[in-house]
Amino acid sequence: MITFVCGVPCSGKTAFIEKNLPNQKVLDIFKYQEKKGFLTLQAMLECQSDAMHDLLEASKHGDVVMEHTLLKKYRRCEQISFLRKNGYDGEIHLIFLNPPLNELIKRGKERGVSEDFIQSHLNVLELPTDDEEFTSIKIIGE
Repeated sequence: MITFVCGVPCSGKTAFIEKNLPNQKVLDIFKYQEKKGFLTLQAMLECQSDAMHDLLEASKHGDVVMEHTLLKKYRRCEQISFLRKNGYDGEIHLIFLNPPLNELIKRGKERGVSEDFIQSHLNVLELPTDDEEFTSIKIIGE
């Protein structure tokens, strides 16, 4: 089983995983990005490709969680398409964290993340819909 835990920066993805999915292998897109340092478009695409190949490999050995933002519908659909085209036929769940703006701002201040940065992500956010072909979608914090 693969579970995507997604949401804007400061939405609580890491804390949610630690509390609710403590024994699962976790792949975090941010860690792939940190390894690359300064991210050009090419580097971001490489991070995404590396993460998806690792996710596919990890899924062969048990349940795995992918921590990612995935704010746009087409990006979430790309993930499912990649997995299916590469032979993954198991369950793919989505947990999308969507806390109120005041909570995002509070968490952002604690981490040195600006309100403008958070707002820029909220401006492109497309909440998940049932037609995205996940086995299940759970939106938390609406």
